Amino acid sequence: MRSLLILLVLVFLILPAMAQQSRQNYETMKLIRQEKFELVLPGAMRDNNVDIWVHVVESGRMDPLALDLGGWTEYRAWEPVCYYVFVDHGNRVERIILGGEDIDGLYDREGSYSELLSIIERHNPDVIAVNMSESLGIANGLSHTEYLRLINTLGDKYGDRLTSAENLITDFRVRRVQREILAFAD
Repeated sequence: MRSLLILLVLVFLILPAMAQQSRQNYETMKLIRQEKFELVLPGAMRDNNVDIWVHVVESGRMDPLALDLGGWTEYRAWEPVCYYVFVDHGNRVERIILGGEDIDGLYDREGSYSELLSIIERHNPDVIAVNMSESLGIANGLSHTEYLRLINTLGDKYGDRLTSAENLITDFRVRRVQREILAFAD
C-alpha cells in the first residue's frame, strides 16, 4: 500500500511538469512558425521567383509540412481539401488557409477551399508553386486526386503556371530564425 501511495504522489508531481513542458514546446513551435512566416518565407518565395505558393493537403491526411505550416486539417466531408495559400505582395506575404482552421492565429484569414480560384484570379500570378516533387519527399505531399482537383479548379490559364515548390520548401525549411536555433540548442 505504501508503494502505491508513493507512486501516486510521484505521478501527481510529474504529470503537471510534463504538461507544462508540452505546452512550452507548443508555444515555442508557434513562435518559430510565426518568425519563419515573417522573416524567411518572403525571401524564399522571391529567391525562387514564386508569386503564389499553394500547399495542398487532402482532408484527414497528415502532411509532411504539418509542423512547419501549422493549422488544422482534420477530416471534413464538406471541405475535402485544405489549401495553404501564400501570396507575395512585395512588402509582405499574405497567409491564407482555405478548408482548414487557423488554431494559432498565424494566418491572415480562413475560408472555404472553393475560394482558391478567386484568390488566384485576383492576383493573376505568373508562377504558382505547389507541393509536388520528383525527388524531395517532404515537398511531394500532393496526391494525384488533389492534383486533378487543382487543375480542374484553376483551368488551363492558371494550371499551366504550376511549378514544383521543392526549392521554395527547401529554402523555407533550411533557413533558420534565431528562436529556432535556440530551441534546437536546448
